[in-house]
Amino acid sequence: MPRLLGFDTETTSPTRLGKFIVHEAEIIGYSLATEAGRAAYVEGVPGPDMQDILESGEWVKVFHNAKFDLGRLNRLGIKVYPFEDTKIAAYLLGYLSTGLKSLTRQLLSTDPITYSQVTGGRDMSELEPAEIVQYASGDADNTLRLWLILQPQLEREGLTWLYEDVEKPLVYVLIGMEERGVLVNEEATLTLHSDILARKEEYRQATLTILGPINLASHEQLAWALEKLGCPISSRTATKNQLVTDESALNGVREWNPPLIDSLLGFKEMAKLEGYTRSFLELRSADGRLHPQFNQAGHYERAEMARDAPGTGRLSCSVPNLQQVPHHGNPVWAKRVRQCIVARPGCVLVSGDIGQEEPRITGLVAPEPALTALFDQGVAPYSVFGELLYGRPITKRDEVEWFTAKTYFLARLYGCGWQKIHEIDARIDLNRARQAHVEVGRMFPGLASYAERVEEEVMRQGWLRDWFGRRRMFPGVWSASPLDRQAAVRAAANFLISGPAATVIKLAMQRVAAQTSGLVLSIHDELVLEVEECQVNQSIQTLGTMTLGLMPIVLPVAIQMGKDWGNMSSI
Repeated sequence: MPRLLGFDTETTSPTRLGKFIVHEAEIIGYSLATEAGRAAYVEGVPGPDMQDILESGEWVKVFHNAKFDLGRLNRLGIKVYPFEDTKIAAYLLGYLSTGLKSLTRQLLSTDPITYSQVTGGRDMSELEPAEIVQYASGDADNTLRLWLILQPQLEREGLTWLYEDVEKPLVYVLIGMEERGVLVNEEATLTLHSDILARKEEYRQATLTILGPINLASHEQLAWALEKLGCPISSRTATKNQLVTDESALNGVREWNPPLIDSLLGFKEMAKLEGYTRSFLELRSADGRLHPQFNQAGHYERAEMARDAPGTGRLSCSVPNLQQVPHHGNPVWAKRVRQCIVARPGCVLVSGDIGQEEPRITGLVAPEPALTALFDQGVAPYSVFGELLYGRPITKRDEVEWFTAKTYFLARLYGCGWQKIHEIDARIDLNRARQAHVEVGRMFPGLASYAERVEEEVMRQGWLRDWFGRRRMFPGVWSASPLDRQAAVRAAANFLISGPAATVIKLAMQRVAAQTSGLVLSIHDELVLEVEECQVNQSIQTLGTMTLGLMPIVLPVAIQMGKDWGNMSSI
């Protein structure tokens, strides 16, 4: 029977824009624990003897955040298997934090040394081995101890299949994606960055002409200036009771002062776009490519700096977050940002996007037969919702209307009222919003009963399982605050739809990675490959069949291809 080996690497910490560039981190030492309470730290990279152990089936290597360690070892030509991951296990079990330090405190009743305590602001490579040994060996020891607790919990909670067949096989898939990265067109990005800065300054000057000399990047100053002018925003912040000044609030009062609101919204949009182009230029590695991190169980942690993962099981993306690169909003600017991501010479980008995945899953789990019937007839539900909302047919080319219909559909699942329609698009008057809401309820009664059923179930037990058995706690349903309870119920309704969608894309990624080495991006329900031109047909076949049989519903995949991410044409 294989023996357990707790293992952890210590690396350099290269940073740019204040972000840890994982792709460039280099191993300076490693720690291992052969049994609880018995651990050691070794300076340098693993040698041949250690490589034999890491690659041997006689030892099960236990990591915390295995993707980081395995990725660094993989670059040295060391392919570790079998392995376990306490971070993924803790995530599946619903621990509020998946950080090694917080889990150690909670489950082992030990107060471990933190990264900042041992480094004191220095890079790990600047420390002597004697300064590292206690911290490093403690990490390996605590990781091994945690696995002895978490592994039986996975079995008891019925989560072993998700851990063994969904999450753990994805680790090496993600390592491959992150190693490949995506190529940035430097010339296009520099030009776009300059254009954004110029437009941002135009919007700033136009806004300050009306508001006076304030710092638009300061929420406090902006809220004060708008209130002084009598801006009719009704929402206020919970802490300082200031006007809410986000895009949704500003759009809702546009008719009060169109020149001011338009220039202010334009300034905010340009500020966001500036962040993308700056990160594209400054977060690139020497190969000219971005190497973003795709996170299964929370962002990469430096002890206390760990951040939570999406509760639905979705992957998050960081350094930079390419999942939030604009797709809606101003189509010209959004397209130009995406055009900065290109295929290398001799290659193309090929993408596969699961069509209307969430309403298809809703038809199955709500259940709502009327939704399934629409798909069987080849009708997009969003077009039906959109016609009710706007009183005329809409198509996907009507980007704002389509986005409104999609957002309303999701909000309806969570039990929203008709007022939500006017919040999403203020152009829809209140009478039409009320009528449309009533008609949707008549046509799709399963949507209303779904929200009621979810609320009853989650209020009774505090947790839910989705179609694939993923489990999530919703402690907010027992909060004394009505707002917190409502938020928890909405999150529960979302989980039963988004949870299966998250598992589907993870299983699809495994299928695609088994047939091609070109997977570079996972953006919600879309996978993007960078492949040589001679491999296009094979890639189209691979993406087109990636969802077959994963759920008892049809999940069609739309294929697109192009030389850059902003100019993708349907196949």
